Amino acid sequence: MACQNTHVQVVGMGASALSLLVAADNAGKLSCLLDAGIMFVEKSASLQEIAEGMRYPITSNSYGRDFIGSIGMGGCFQPALASHPCQLLSRHRSTFFPLIEGREFILELARIAENLPGTSIQLDRKVQRIEVTPDGIHTIDTKGQLIGRSKFAVIAAGGVEKAADRYYIAGKQPRVFKSGALLADNCQPLKSLLPADQTAELVVIGGAHSGFSVICSLMPLIEGKRIKVTLVHRDQIYFFAHSPEEYHARLGRHPSPEMVCGETGFINRFKGLRGECAEIALRILNSGHESVRLLEAADTQQTEQAIKTADFIVTAVGYNLPDIHIDDQINDEVFSLRNARVNGTRQLAGPSRNYPNIFGIGLGFSCNEQRRTGFNIYVRQDAPPIIGQIISDDTA
Repeated sequence: MACQNTHVQVVGMGASALSLLVAADNAGKLSCLLDAGIMFVEKSASLQEIAEGMRYPITSNSYGRDFIGSIGMGGCFQPALASHPCQLLSRHRSTFFPLIEGREFILELARIAENLPGTSIQLDRKVQRIEVTPDGIHTIDTKGQLIGRSKFAVIAAGGVEKAADRYYIAGKQPRVFKSGALLADNCQPLKSLLPADQTAELVVIGGAHSGFSVICSLMPLIEGKRIKVTLVHRDQIYFFAHSPEEYHARLGRHPSPEMVCGETGFINRFKGLRGECAEIALRILNSGHESVRLLEAADTQQTEQAIKTADFIVTAVGYNLPDIHIDDQINDEVFSLRNARVNGTRQLAGPSRNYPNIFGIGLGFSCNEQRRTGFNIYVRQDAPPIIGQIISDDTA
């Protein structure tokens, strides 16, 4: 397959990648971007497969109106506002919505992007290495083939759920699941393995949304006393609230200043438990539950004992960046993307220097940004500075 030359390559074509086009459209710079050339490199084999990867039954951290309101009127993406997925989201204008309902709207945006003149999409191409060379930025796939060459690159490849291997115990091998894959199938892989005539011991590692979502999904079996659960959490359990007053009424204490979102006034906007997860967590904390116990990871003795006796383990310990290698051939430096982050202008910051022509956006980078995620966040806050740098006055 021939190498493609373009102005900017985008690794990924999910919500954060598409936010670049929407932000450019909202700023009146989309035609400049398309004229310059943009290519998306996506590991999935189809746009539908990309949407299928967004199957998690977790509630959003923004209202439906914020999600929909990211699309500017009169722009190239306005037709998405008349689509059926948008109508479904409109039911949640003033409430949080299940992310699974947002995926069809993202798919609608991807289909519009697919038909924009000047947009190139390489599907079924997984980027393994990015080379920084004197003649531009090269992307290399897992077969060692050169995908594209460009002046700029944006890494919007999402996140990879952290590995669970270290929870295998010598002498007893419990079945270990990652929460993402498990929740995508309504915990059916675990449910199908439960013994019919005895209670199983389950340990959930992680006290954020994914961990409590697993408990929510399994609650009928927990209430039926077929599963006993120990949820191990690293630090305090965070709860969302619309205001300091609501937070105090629910938890009996005042939020600390760093919990308050300066933009909305929400408490723990991005990492606080919401909806059913919050209700179950509060119920367990306030009244206890005979089949569910909460355990702080700092209590290493009890944690190790729980893991040692578990029949099943679910890890919900967050996400890493994809293990893409950055090969800086100009400065003779090679490092994993997992050892990088982004600075205030979204430029990639490697171990020893910033890369002004490589940018990062999306879930994988949010672990260093207080879990700041969401399509509307990308469109309004993260994508504009990237667009401003890759579409300069000279480009226009």
